[in-house]
Amino acid sequence: MPTIVEELADFAAGAEGRSLPGDVVAESKRILLDTLGCAVASLGDAGAQRGVEYGQFLGGAGGSASIIGTGTKTSVPGAAFANAELVNALDQDAVLPPGHVTPYVVPGALATAEALHSSGERLLTAIAVAHEMSYRIGKATDYLRDIKDGVVTIPKVIGYSSTLFGAAAAIGVVKGFGNETLADALGIMGSTMPTNTQRAWMMHAPSTTIKYQLAGGMALSAVTAASLAELGHTGDHQMLDDREYGFPRFIGTSRWEPAPITAGLGTEWTFTPFQSFKPYPHCRVMHALFDALTEIIEVNDIKPDEIEAINAWGESFVMQPVWVNETIRNPRDAQFSMTHGLALAAHRIPPARTGRRRKRSSTRPSSSSPRRRLFRNTPTTPRHWRATRPHADRASRSMRAAPGSPANAATPRAVHPPTRSPT
Repeated sequence: MPTIVEELADFAAGAEGRSLPGDVVAESKRILLDTLGCAVASLGDAGAQRGVEYGQFLGGAGGSASIIGTGTKTSVPGAAFANAELVNALDQDAVLPPGHVTPYVVPGALATAEALHSSGERLLTAIAVAHEMSYRIGKATDYLRDIKDGVVTIPKVIGYSSTLFGAAAAIGVVKGFGNETLADALGIMGSTMPTNTQRAWMMHAPSTTIKYQLAGGMALSAVTAASLAELGHTGDHQMLDDREYGFPRFIGTSRWEPAPITAGLGTEWTFTPFQSFKPYPHCRVMHALFDALTEIIEVNDIKPDEIEAINAWGESFVMQPVWVNETIRNPRDAQFSMTHGLALAAHRIPPARTGRRRKRSSTRPSSSSPRRRLFRNTPTTPRHWRATRPHADRASRSMRAAPGSPANAATPRAVHPPTRSPT
């Protein structure tokens, strides 16, 4: 009987672009375009630049893989590291359970495809395989919004390392690995998996600028695992079957329900209905609030100095240091601060690659910014807020799902409108 690793390897090795369902192909194209856009938008960001420079340090100059938007080439490992950092720098990359997937699984496959002059069909197949695999494994483990005794309870250990099985598989698909080599790559990936450190990042504010996990390091580890398998190293094929001593134990998940990993694998594609795209360079949990606030501000033509307070209700799990932080030292802090994000929305400052936008993200809300009096969850209106101004009726708007999410699908143009000119 094949192990889970071997079944995943068979799935990846047997995937063919021409046989992919139309919605899977379309979503994979959209993921790729969104990923490239996120990388280009991050050019000039100080944190992203550190990733670019380290990628160049790893791979040197004149290699076979491009660092997106820079006009420079380096090695595949170097480009994978740099591009992962670029994609994730502004936190605007696409999301899929278990959370962030794309910045970890696409860069290695993209760099490999460029170096090998692979077809677009092969790359899109790799992207589809990586996201399908990541979603399935993510469903087997702890999740950020797990319910315990009727309350959303964040697990003690949480993170996105499980996506790296998909990342390693994607590289194998691009390279045309056979079943055995792919299984070895997945086994090696399991044995070399980075730890899940997201909870420490969440609880220690102001937080580290490498964020919940170092995207470049994640992508690089997938390149390493695939390369070692190609060179002849063998992997642990029992990694996902052994709950006591395998991946579930050392990655720190308290829940391990592996049935969804292989159910209908190869015949049913499950990730596309759950893929989301982000219109804001900010943590996804605030996007519906931003949209609702912006609508109220614009419909009622409310000026910032007219607002006495903004009362916001949302998901209770975000009442953690990284989200309630108001010390804005850099864009990383701004990406997760609820107060800062609401203040930008109240000032009608749109997402844009402009000098003005970057200056705004690196400073604290001004003394004239509306004050966020309250942010809490409520069972009747999951995402509801109210803005008030002197001598006027209170305006309110509720929204259950932000545009770009599965419950509120949006066209690519709606999620990412044409870039505004610098001002």
